[in-house]
Amino acid sequence: MIVIGCDPGLSGGFTQLDDNEQIAWTTPIPTVEVKAGSSKRELIYPEVWKIISERVQFCEVVLGEKPVFIIEKVGAMPKDGAVQAFKFGSVTGALRMAMVATGCRVERYAPVQWKRALGLDSSKDAATVRACDFWPTCVNLFRRESKRAKTGYVNIDGVAESALIAYYGRRILLGIPMKEKRA
Repeated sequence: MIVIGCDPGLSGGFTQLDDNEQIAWTTPIPTVEVKAGSSKRELIYPEVWKIISERVQFCEVVLGEKPVFIIEKVGAMPKDGAVQAFKFGSVTGALRMAMVATGCRVERYAPVQWKRALGLDSSKDAATVRACDFWPTCVNLFRRESKRAKTGYVNIDGVAESALIAYYGRRILLGIPMKEKRA
């Protein structure tokens, strides 16, 4: 079963796992900066549909099957302002629409479900650490060097969480027990 996990939002990402639960493909959600008057806004890149549809086509042609998309089931947070919640909902809706338009199955799991199953709290840093534990050869996908950060690196939590969402969804769909830490 081919699964592609998605952590929605402007700092989110996509990750495809192979049959051995190794990362086969990953990318951050593409965004573009748009100038609106004197301010700048970051928006989802309009061609996200192309990225999703090309990946589905690759899976069908090269791997012989359509992927199942696993997307985080999200909602507004109590501390979100109306504009922020609306923007986040628009991005999530656009991603879901693109997935559904490919004809692929789309499953949704709430953060509390997959994070609890993997022994995580709500911390994005903890999710990045767990992804680095699960896929130690892919640490460079989840972190990038930064001279300004105290740790020397910045977490790319959207990609890390998309990998964990794919892992969780694949195991749920196949009825495989969760492992908090892989061997």
